[in-house]
Amino acid sequence: MNRDSVAIIGAGIGGLVVGAYCAQRGFRVEVFEQSQQAGGCCQSFTRKEHRFDAAASIFIGLGDRGYNPLYQMYKEFSHGPKSIELEPSFKIMKNGSVIRVHGDFDHYLRDLEEHIPCASGQMRAYYKRIGKIRKAIDRLPFHRPFRFSAQLGWFLKNFWTIPLFIVNDNRSIFDVLKRSVTSSVLRSVIEAQLQVFAMDNIRDCPAILGALLFTELHRGGIYYPQGGSGELTRSLVKTINAHGGMIHYTATVTEIIVRNGSVRGLKLADGNSIDTSLVVSNASAWSTFGKLVDKQHVPDKLLNRVHNLKPTSSVFIIYLSMERQFTEGGFDVHNIWSAGDGLPAMMLSIPSLIDNGAAPIGKHAGMLYTEAQYSNWKSKSDYQERKRIETERILGMIEKRVPGFRASTEVLATSTPISIERHTGRDFGSIGGPKSNLEQWQARNLPNRTPIKGLFLAGDSTFPGAGVVAVTVSGMMTADEILAMS
Repeated sequence: MNRDSVAIIGAGIGGLVVGAYCAQRGFRVEVFEQSQQAGGCCQSFTRKEHRFDAAASIFIGLGDRGYNPLYQMYKEFSHGPKSIELEPSFKIMKNGSVIRVHGDFDHYLRDLEEHIPCASGQMRAYYKRIGKIRKAIDRLPFHRPFRFSAQLGWFLKNFWTIPLFIVNDNRSIFDVLKRSVTSSVLRSVIEAQLQVFAMDNIRDCPAILGALLFTELHRGGIYYPQGGSGELTRSLVKTINAHGGMIHYTATVTEIIVRNGSVRGLKLADGNSIDTSLVVSNASAWSTFGKLVDKQHVPDKLLNRVHNLKPTSSVFIIYLSMERQFTEGGFDVHNIWSAGDGLPAMMLSIPSLIDNGAAPIGKHAGMLYTEAQYSNWKSKSDYQERKRIETERILGMIEKRVPGFRASTEVLATSTPISIERHTGRDFGSIGGPKSNLEQWQARNLPNRTPIKGLFLAGDSTFPGAGVVAVTVSGMMTADEILAMS
């Protein structure tokens, strides 16, 4: 590989975004993916004519408005998946109440008022506060300006945003809402949404991140890519291939070769080596600095920082065939149950309600998510039996919430934290990488550029963190760094 070439470890969305931009700008791109399919958590598979999303199934940023890096990126590449906007975006079930979150803010408040009489006034005050933060976020470009004159011009126009970011840097979303939202029920509704989008609670979720997520529900909306989450991946693969790039599947990288503080190549599990001076790791920070780079080349401060990163939790997913007659009318595309009455939080996604190709006639394809602890699944002893027992336990719990559910569904597949780790390469089966909490987010994220010359990071171990939109922005930032060098 020559100077204008880049080797990318991992074909997750972050790595593919880097590859697509670099390939489009004339770089020779090679992506090395350990599994048989690209996408990481953003891929689809089929069982008995039912199409399922491996993990990610709820998306922001795909529409032509709001905070939409995905839409803008696919527009730059002149092609992308067709996306379906959801209305309502999803529904939340709490203590017998059903609250639908609509894209239209006033409609959403009217729905809330039916269950929580104080909701309208408190939510308007809350959204007014986070709206100020969102106004500053909207001034941030998706791509970093290359020229100093452009950077200076942006700063002079937007210097007023800096105090807002500084003031809110160490604040949680709870710090913002506690004066406006005093209802404990309303706070629990807000927290249920955070658990889905940020995989965190209101006291740990950064105010800036929370402000973006909550306002985006009504400014940009929630979308689903027609054809499944794998279509997001396929569009990026198509771009890379169209510009001469290559993706190598079942190609496991075992070492990033470093000499004298600079990248010199890659070693693969099949014994081959790749000579290159430019590597982007889309693997996690734990894998990159704990397995792929010899520790003698990594500063102790960085090693300690990576070692202390806390991962997001993992999930247990049940992939279901659901009777159409039972499903329609009773469920939305995304259905969230808050924890309560001794039952855990759950989410049931049924994309076939708006994407007919996802299930055969008379059926729907559903994905039931519950939080799971990686440590409970590390033992290989009786693994299949434990999966069966856990599946029945979870189905028994949702049966209490939705009578008749078990008789109207068939289990086609399941995923544990271990299988998520095995199929996606995500350490600890973590579906969001390191937590995007106050301790680890924004300026405390790992940078895209590492202390090792020629080694860059992309994905949810870097700013801005977890989620498809976040890793897309991460990939854009890493590509900008590389392109600026050339």
